[in-house]
Amino acid sequence: MTWTEARDAVRSGATIIIIPVGGTEQSGPQMALGKHNVRVHCVFHAMADTIPC
Repeated sequence: MTWTEARDAVRSGATIIIIPVGGTEQSGPQMALGKHNVRVHCVFHAMADTIPC
């Protein structure tokens, strides 16, 4: 959602907003970059599918 869509959803009565946040941390050459971002994306969508609107 854009911030205006989120604002309108709250004005319409939505009481839950999920803000997914990932990150990048220093890892050795054996680790892929972005693993936290991929994980938060998957978990976010799984959570969003279970929360009633």
